[in-house]
Amino acid sequence: MRKLYLLAGTIVAPAFIAGLWAYSIATRRHRVRVLITNESNDVLLVRGVVSRGEWTLPGGGLKRGESAVTGALRETLEETGIKLPKSSLEYVCQLKRPEVKIPYIALLYSAKINKKSASELRINQIEIRDARWFSRNSLPRNLNNEARVALSRCFDE
Repeated sequence: MRKLYLLAGTIVAPAFIAGLWAYSIATRRHRVRVLITNESNDVLLVRGVVSRGEWTLPGGGLKRGESAVTGALRETLEETGIKLPKSSLEYVCQLKRPEVKIPYIALLYSAKINKKSASELRINQIEIRDARWFSRNSLPRNLNNEARVALSRCFDE
């Protein structure tokens, strides 16, 4: 049943992604992304059910009236099961997508967690296809551009 659900997510992905972009334009709501590392400096990446199959950072759209920090904490918990303390979030920058000609801004936060918290990974199977820890030296080839930019901003400075 899960395989059928994942196949359906792949099939509807183009239409869903187009709808998400239209929604983002209409509402002008920002998105958030969270770069989570563990004590070994491994990076947590996720792949959505409805996606192009690329790995990215946990995150998503802000709800009406929601602060970026609250949204980052909520999205991390919803997608990965990891409950980050508010004090663990550090604002990094705004990620923009110049390759698309629509307004798009994702606020990037970083958080470092301990191995105990890292072991609590429980993906939301409705939204997330897979979540894994990756060494910075062995990132997946199908890493989306937004995650690639975020990683370079956080690690190459």
